[in-house]
Amino acid sequence: MSSRGDNASWSGAEEDSSDSSSTQNDDVESHKESNSSPDPEEVVIEDGAAPEVECPSTDPTAEKEPPLLRPRSYQLEMLEKSLEENIIVAMETGSGKTHVAILRIRAELERCPTDKLIWFLAPTLALCEQQYGVLCLHIPSVQTRFLRGEEVELWTEQSIWDAVLKNIRIVVSTPKVLLDGLTHAFVRLASIALLVVDEAHHCTKGHPVNKIMTDFYHPARKKGDERVPHILGLTASPVINAKDGGLEEIESNINAISKTPKQNYEELLKFVHKPVLRNQSYEPSNGRPSPTSLFQRLLSAISKLDIREDPYVMGLRSRDDPFSRDKLEKAIRTRRTPAREQLHKLCLKGMHILSELGDWAADLFLLRIIRKLRASVVAKDKALAHWNDPQKNYLLGILTDAARGFRLSKLSHADPTSMSSKVNRFIDLLVQERTPSFAGLVFIEQRVDVALLAEILSRHPRTKKLFRCGTFIGTSSSSYHKTMNLTELLDPRDQKSNLDDLRGGKKNLIISTSVLDEGIDVSACHIVICFNPPPNLKTFIQRRGRARRKESKYVMMMHPEEITAKQRDWDSLEARMKAKYMNEMRQLEEWQEREGQKEEYKARFEIEATGALLTPDDAVPHLHHFCQVLPADPYVNRQPEFRASKSEGTSQTEVRISADVTLPTAVPSHLRCSSSRYTWKTERTAKKDACFEAMLALHKAGLINDHLLPLLPRRAPDVLGEKITHIAAIVEVAPLLNPWIDVARQITDSESFSSSVLTFWAGEEEHTKMRMLLPIQSPMPVDFNLFWNTSTKWRVTCEPGPSVASMTVESALKSTELLLQSVFPSRLKTDQQDYVAHFMLDSDMASNTHWAVSSRGSRPATDVHQSESDIPSHHGLVHPIKVLRPAYMFKGWSMRIPKPKDGTPEAAQEAEAQGEQLHIDVLRWPKRVDLLHPVPEQQKLHETYSRTKHLLAEEYMIENLPLKYSQFALCIPSILRRYEVYLIAERLCKTVLAPVGFQDLSLVLTAISASSAREESNYQRLEFLGDSILKMCTSVQLMGEHTNWHEGYLSSRKDQIVANSRLARAAINVGLDKFIITQSFTGRKWRPLYVSDLLNAEAEAGYKEEEEGVHSKQRRRREMSTKVLADVVEALIGVAFLEGGFPKALSCIRTFLGEDISWQPLSNRLDQLYDLTPPTTTSSIPNIKELEDIIGHTFTRKALLLEALTHPSYNIDTKVVSYQRLEFLGDSLLDQIVVNHLFNAGPTEIEHFDMHLMRTVLVNADFLAFLCVECFTTQSRVDIHHHSIDPDSSSMSMSTRNMGFRARESSRRMYLWQFMRCDNTSSRIHLAQKECVGRCEVLRGKILEGLYGNNNGNITEDGSVKDNRRYPWTALAGLQADKFFSDIVESVLGAIYIDTRGDLGACESFLEKLGVLPYLRRLLRLAEVEAGTSTSTGTGTGTRTEVETSTETETGTGTGTKTEKGMKMEMGTEKGMKIGMKMGLFHPREELGILAGREKVKYILSWETKTKNNKNGESADGNADALAGGRGARDDSSNRVKDEDDDEDDEEEEEEEMIDDETNDFEGMREGEVNKKKCLECLVKIGDEEIVRVGGGVSKVEVLTRAAEEAVRVILLSSARGKAGVDAGSGGAADSEG
Repeated sequence: MSSRGDNASWSGAEEDSSDSSSTQNDDVESHKESNSSPDPEEVVIEDGAAPEVECPSTDPTAEKEPPLLRPRSYQLEMLEKSLEENIIVAMETGSGKTHVAILRIRAELERCPTDKLIWFLAPTLALCEQQYGVLCLHIPSVQTRFLRGEEVELWTEQSIWDAVLKNIRIVVSTPKVLLDGLTHAFVRLASIALLVVDEAHHCTKGHPVNKIMTDFYHPARKKGDERVPHILGLTASPVINAKDGGLEEIESNINAISKTPKQNYEELLKFVHKPVLRNQSYEPSNGRPSPTSLFQRLLSAISKLDIREDPYVMGLRSRDDPFSRDKLEKAIRTRRTPAREQLHKLCLKGMHILSELGDWAADLFLLRIIRKLRASVVAKDKALAHWNDPQKNYLLGILTDAARGFRLSKLSHADPTSMSSKVNRFIDLLVQERTPSFAGLVFIEQRVDVALLAEILSRHPRTKKLFRCGTFIGTSSSSYHKTMNLTELLDPRDQKSNLDDLRGGKKNLIISTSVLDEGIDVSACHIVICFNPPPNLKTFIQRRGRARRKESKYVMMMHPEEITAKQRDWDSLEARMKAKYMNEMRQLEEWQEREGQKEEYKARFEIEATGALLTPDDAVPHLHHFCQVLPADPYVNRQPEFRASKSEGTSQTEVRISADVTLPTAVPSHLRCSSSRYTWKTERTAKKDACFEAMLALHKAGLINDHLLPLLPRRAPDVLGEKITHIAAIVEVAPLLNPWIDVARQITDSESFSSSVLTFWAGEEEHTKMRMLLPIQSPMPVDFNLFWNTSTKWRVTCEPGPSVASMTVESALKSTELLLQSVFPSRLKTDQQDYVAHFMLDSDMASNTHWAVSSRGSRPATDVHQSESDIPSHHGLVHPIKVLRPAYMFKGWSMRIPKPKDGTPEAAQEAEAQGEQLHIDVLRWPKRVDLLHPVPEQQKLHETYSRTKHLLAEEYMIENLPLKYSQFALCIPSILRRYEVYLIAERLCKTVLAPVGFQDLSLVLTAISASSAREESNYQRLEFLGDSILKMCTSVQLMGEHTNWHEGYLSSRKDQIVANSRLARAAINVGLDKFIITQSFTGRKWRPLYVSDLLNAEAEAGYKEEEEGVHSKQRRRREMSTKVLADVVEALIGVAFLEGGFPKALSCIRTFLGEDISWQPLSNRLDQLYDLTPPTTTSSIPNIKELEDIIGHTFTRKALLLEALTHPSYNIDTKVVSYQRLEFLGDSLLDQIVVNHLFNAGPTEIEHFDMHLMRTVLVNADFLAFLCVECFTTQSRVDIHHHSIDPDSSSMSMSTRNMGFRARESSRRMYLWQFMRCDNTSSRIHLAQKECVGRCEVLRGKILEGLYGNNNGNITEDGSVKDNRRYPWTALAGLQADKFFSDIVESVLGAIYIDTRGDLGACESFLEKLGVLPYLRRLLRLAEVEAGTSTSTGTGTGTRTEVETSTETETGTGTGTKTEKGMKMEMGTEKGMKIGMKMGLFHPREELGILAGREKVKYILSWETKTKNNKNGESADGNADALAGGRGARDDSSNRVKDEDDDEDDEEEEEEEMIDDETNDFEGMREGEVNKKKCLECLVKIGDEEIVRVGGGVSKVEVLTRAAEEAVRVILLSSARGKAGVDAGSGGAADSEG
């Protein structure tokens, strides 16, 4: 989600350049290969230095990215006219009539009932097929059907038509299909909402279009039926001949007015380039050409044929019936049989070729016919399938005998006579006009000439290296049946890619019949050549429109006799064309002259606050600058769009111009359009006026500041908020609050003490119960654990006890002194007993006093042994007679020989002589004071505290205080620490957070405890929750408060508010810093708390609240990370949300960030956003029911759904804004929903680090894009399948058998992404969608396997998981999914949230259908299994550490905004990382950084060359081809690389062709030729060691991810092998010893 756009220069961007704009029509079928990459050739990327990489220098083999286009003004003018009335759009070829039709169809779909059809009529099947593909590409959200005549003619039941048209919204067909449907009443004219007629000039006489209008449309109108369809005609030549009244006739027939752009006609002239007209003469052959030797041999063979040997005659003779006898008699009399007719046609065709193309082409023609016939006989080719084998063999024998031994000579410069003079002049012309970027089109009459002329150019030495030829002929059913003719050489089915190859540059010359005259989109050409003169004015105009590049040429080849014979016609035609051309040029020159006039507009607007001045001259660049900083999108042209309108002035000759400016869709709908206040002489001044008005409106709406600049953070801190100070990562803050000072103050004034009953539990058995007295009502800590040693743990419960009068606490002071003296004698002050906290027995004061007196002192151990029992708990601590330390815990008595005083033999003998004496069995008293934390790992192995020691009883004393009370005394520092942190939390809730009203102190304590404090819990999980709550609340508040702001402003402002630096400063400002606990309790420096010491410290430090401002500088301060400060704020927000939902969370946010936004209840903001949405909309979404079924929500405000699916490139409807604001909201909603589910997952809490990982894999754009591509509903569709009724019935004719058919109902998937509304004048987005879906089909298996595993994620009974789990980062990167896939998921989420006024349940239902929540639950199941496995394997709890991946970065703004990628990971040692590793959730680059440790990871990118074999289409890296969306599977034969030093003999051998050679293809392509295509290669190094090199990269993200994944695999494999080697070595050594 981009926060703001770039600052690209606006200069020169006011109007589209004519060069780029002239390609708009071609953009329907073209697309980018979008990987712009800067130099150098090799880029070294070090993880830790930059999270993103740049590709090497641009691949020279990559296709050029087409320019960003938008509907031009004249196209929008035509759209508006067509919405007002029926029109015929009359514009030049290449001016974008198809785009007007697409815009009109989409507009009709959005306003007509869902049961109405759009019917698109095109005159030919080829044009129908093209327009069908264009409509499916640009309007994918509805079903479109292409009806062919040969199918429809068999549908004789209404039920079939109803089934075929069920759920269909757009139908494409020839006019004859619709006419038949109307004639037989299978289709009703009233069911058609819009009738689009391509090549509308055909609507004359008996043409099917005219029949439709005459027989059905006009009669319905006369009856007053208002249900007749709207009409949109398209034509480049509304007049097909030179007769007067032709235009009026067509307009009357089709009931539409011919319209050409008027207001924007000058713009049309700038974009449509007229070619230079030229006649190319050639010398005709003298007389009738003589047949070649090959044809003479054929004619001679034909003349000698005996008709009695003809298979047809012989077949008739074999039948003895009257019918056969009559046919036989007729055949012999006329000497006409099928074989003879074919031979006759062959000879006629050959003579035509001889005259038109020359001897060589005629001979080649005959050889091709023989090859075709042989293939039909030998290979059972489908060609000539209607002939029987005897006829084929008969013809093959005649032709083979005639051509036996004949060798076709090669073409050469030395023998121009082998070609006709026309062909030679044609070749001269082509070679002369050849340029590096050459693109040409040749029209020729006959189909066979198309094939042979292409063959000549591919073999002629002057042209074969210059031109890559393709052919194109008709694809109608009649054209197919022509291929059954012997003389046909081309099959229309083999030419589908030729036009695409011309657009893509693989071919640079297309030779075609008249089928390309009209309709079919052909790339703009440098030259168009009519090999035969155009037959009429219509053809002349249409072919001329194909040559529309700058300085293009339109050439007609004619010999002098033709010119003379048609001189009159051509002179008249040329005069009319020149007159039209000159008139157009005159209008353009008048426009240029008018724009050259000087005209001034002296308006000014001055802002008093700053003095900034706006003038009309400055308004244009200012407005362009404003648009350039709007959110960037690769498919969006962010330039303002201008439209000029002309009106008459005071005189008839004066023209006045006004202008409108339309801003991109990121701008609110009511601000997008502005008009000039006045009319002007020049368009230039009118535009300035419109820009001036637009700037005034933007300033009034607050979208530009008082400096007339956009509201960028670095430029407008007064509007977007004060610029965040880039404070250091470590700052000085107040020392931690000492709550005992407040307690000490209360002792002198308190009349009573409150008590807390502390009960120690060892399992279910009570160990000790004591009371703690405080002069205040203290909070009760929740149960906590104290760890005595590795095996003993006490659970401590705290309950309120009875209050005690102050005058009676003297007894408690004595018992406190007794307890502390027993374990902390050296830490007590001898002259002080004013303890803050008092401890006593859980009894009355008298009993406590008696206990305190009786438990004082100690006795010799020997006396104790004689008078007391042997129960250990009844004895106190054991210590030497003269000192109190070291102390021991009594365990028992024993009799044993004393230990020698030294190691000498004499001492041992002395001890032995004394005999056994009384000993005390003891354990060492622990030195640990910190019992809040488990025994550290390094102390668990220390034997001092677990080994029994034997002390000589006569040398030791045993205290009277029982051991359990001494143990309690050792716990007093830990107990006071526990109460201390609760007192801090309570003080925080009563002061800083008093407005919030927190109830659960334990949660607040968790929120203010950093991980370094090592409390029972820390803020990390709460911070994870609070972060998402803060972002979501901020997003909602900003959208409601700034309804005019686009997503860029909203994102920038949100980033400021939630930045770590802003939150850290807020924490310091409100005084939160002194409540944050960062240091761990160790007890090493613990001392008893004395009242006098605390009060003196308060006086010295000036700590009193009322004097804090004066004395704060005197206090000892501490350092703290700004991230900790920010995290605590977010954690407290999380606590507030847990206690009171969003209202309480908002109260907490308001406490810290009250000055940033007017924080209102979310319900108020949502009501505001809901009410801003219009209840109805003029536009509707086709198939909205299916769309709502996909989403799982029925919208009450349909306009929200419309907005959620409107891409920023869609600028047709100025009343609808793009989805960017909703996507901004949906992004935070998605994050919050996922986080909430992860946080509340049970039964065990998930570590925060694991939650971070899971959130990353659940909300990343690639994963959402995959789910979006997979999200669909189904709509029924009926297909008609033709079949034979009885294939085995020989009695039926072929036509009868083929009359059978059956209707098969299927379902068509309708995907969420297909409903996205985008710019329909450019196919880039649609092609990007199509390519991504293609890549998804290839990678879908890998992605699903990575997400759900081989066993669908099933968890077995023993807790293991069968599948191989690794999140499919690489496969998802291979999708190369554009951002709009994930954007529409988030925008729909935002739309649902507003439509339901904040119902997160509805949002979750959408995520459930999408697949986010099901995968989340799977992750939770796997995490639970892995957590149990990790615990059972004894990983331990360990100390916390920090693991930082090598990709850790801060955002470049310096605000400290946290990033998911490269985040800092604080976790339990091994546990969190192991779970993440086992679940395979780490991104490969992060995982590699972890495995690399302290070593730097380097990624070195460079280009590699991928070689592809054209013979089998396989590439060196099939995976790369698959990821490229099938680009590797396309035929690149036209780009084959040819060795310039080919052997001349090889060349000659290829050009020679013998009749016996059956291996060469017709195209003459070489086998084994290769195509070189550049791909990215990535070398991964750790330190200086090369780990892996990966090639075949199709994008930088994909190749980096794949390289990192492979490097991880290599490292883990190497580690496993090394471990196996060590184990094997150890086993071998053991075997040897054995």
